Amino acid sequence: PRSNDLNPAELQEIHTICMSPAEETLAVSTDRGQLYSASLSSTDISRLLERHQCFKSLSQPFHSSAITGLSTCILKPLVATCSLDRSVRIWNYETKELELYREFQEEAYSVALHPTGLFILVGFSDKLRLMNLLLDDIRTLKEFTLRSCRECSFSHGGHMFAAVNGNIIYVYTFTTFENTLTLKAHNGKTILTVGSDIVREIQSCQVLREVPADEGSLTALAVSHSGRVIFTGTSSGTIRAIKYPLPIQREWVIQQPHGGPVNKMAITYDDQFLLTVSEDGCLLISKIVDKDGRGLKSNRQVVHTEEILVTKADLEEKAQHMLELKMHLEELQMENEYQLRLKDMSHTEKFRELMEKFTLEVESLKAAKKIMKTKIEEQEYENQKDSVEAAVKHSKQLQDLEQSYTSKLMVNHQKYQDLLQKHEKMQDEYKKQLKSAEESHTLALEDLTQVYKVKLQEKTQLLVQHQKEAEQKVHEFEKILKQAKEDEKEKIRLIQARFEQQLHSEKETNEDLKKRAAVMAQKLHGAQRQADG
Repeated sequence: PRSNDLNPAELQEIHTICMSPAEETLAVSTDRGQLYSASLSSTDISRLLERHQCFKSLSQPFHSSAITGLSTCILKPLVATCSLDRSVRIWNYETKELELYREFQEEAYSVALHPTGLFILVGFSDKLRLMNLLLDDIRTLKEFTLRSCRECSFSHGGHMFAAVNGNIIYVYTFTTFENTLTLKAHNGKTILTVGSDIVREIQSCQVLREVPADEGSLTALAVSHSGRVIFTGTSSGTIRAIKYPLPIQREWVIQQPHGGPVNKMAITYDDQFLLTVSEDGCLLISKIVDKDGRGLKSNRQVVHTEEILVTKADLEEKAQHMLELKMHLEELQMENEYQLRLKDMSHTEKFRELMEKFTLEVESLKAAKKIMKTKIEEQEYENQKDSVEAAVKHSKQLQDLEQSYTSKLMVNHQKYQDLLQKHEKMQDEYKKQLKSAEESHTLALEDLTQVYKVKLQEKTQLLVQHQKEAEQKVHEFEKILKQAKEDEKEKIRLIQARFEQQLHSEKETNEDLKKRAAVMAQKLHGAQRQADG
C-alpha cells in the first residue's frame, strides 16, 4: 500500500525501542501507535541507508486516532474505515491485511463501500467525496458540497446512495449523481434503536420490546442479515450478542474487546464476521459462532470477485512502460548475442592456438621421453655392473672388519673386568665416607637448632614490644581523628548559620522587590487606564 501524500513515518516520534534476543532486529513504537522494525546486519543497514529507508512496518500501518466510519461490501471481502487521523484504509477481513490506504488534509467522519467494492463514499469535514478504489490508490471521482457528513450509505443494489447533513438525508443516483430525494423524517414497519441505556424494537410507532443495558451507555447496533441476532456496543468498549426476537429476560453474551467507546458496528454480507471500531483506534474482526462453535447458517451464496479498477492513463502508462521494457529487453538480447558471438570467436581462436602449442609440446615431450629411456637403460646397465663390483668389495671389507673387531673385543673385555674390580673398591670407600658425613651432619644440626631457638625467643620479645607500641599509636591517632571531626562539624555549623542568615536577607530583599514591582504594576495599570480614557 502507498499514499500520494507525505509518508507518515517521517512525521512520527519514537516512544519505545526493543531489540530481539539475538540482536538481529530492532523494533520501535511511535507516538501514532505504529510499529516498525529494522535489521541490524551490516549489509542491510548499508543498503537501507543508501535508500534513506531504515525502518519498515512490523506488520502493517494502523489508525493512530479514533475510528469514525466503518463499511463493508458484497462482492469483495473488504472493509473500509476512516479516522480522525485523516486517513481512509481498506482492509481484507479474510486475510487480515491492509489492502490500500490514503491520507488526506481533512478529517473523515463517515465512509461507505459500494456493493461491488470498486467505489467508496467518504464524508469529510468540508465535502462528501465519491472515490474510485484503484490498484494502488484512492482517487476522487465526484465531490458533493455536504459538510461534516456523519453518516453515508449505498443502497443494496448500489444504484443509489444517501448522505446525512445535520438532520436531513440526501439521496443521490449513482449514475448521474443527481439529488433525487430529500428526507426529513423516518418511515418503515420495524425499527431497532439504541438509546443511552436501552434497546427498543419499534413497529408502527409503537414500542414492542425493550432490553435495558446492564452497565454503560449503548453507542452502536448491528443486526445480522438472517435476523437471528443483534449486536450492541457500549461506551465502555463491551459488545453484547442478543437473540432476535428480543428476549424477555436478560440473556446475552458479553465480551470486552475495546478500550474505548464502540463507534460503529457492521456484519459481513454472509453473516460470518462482526466488524467493530472504537475510539481506541482499533478495528476488531470477530468470527460469529453459536454456543457449539459453529458459524451462522446463511442462505446467501457469496462469490467474491477479483476485478479491480485501473484508469486508462495508468493502463496506457503501464503498457508504454512494458513496451519500453520489452524494447530494452530486445536490445539487451541483441547485445548479449553479439557479445556471445565475439566471445565464441575469441575462444575459438584461443583454443586453436592452444591446440597447436600443446601439439608441439607433446611432440617435444615424446622425443625427450625416448632420449630419457635410452639414458635410463644405459644407467641401469652401469648400475648393475657397479653393484656386482661393490658386493665383492663389501664382502672382503666385512671379513676384515670381523677379524679386527674380534681382537678389539677381547682387549675391551679385559679392560671391563679391571674397571669392575676398581668400582667395587671405590664403592666400599664411599660408604665409609658417607657414614662419617652423616654423623658430623647430625651434630652440626643439633648445634644450629639450639642457636636458632635462642634467636627466636629474642625476636618474639621484640615483636610483643612493637605490638604494644603500635596499639598506643593507634589509640593516639583515634583521639586526633575524633578531635578533627568535632572541629569540622563546628566549622560546618558556622558556615551553615552564615549562609542561612544570607538566605534570610535575600528573601527579605526579594519580598521588598516584589512589593515594589506590585506598586509599579498598579501605577502602570493606572497610567494605561488614564491614557485609554
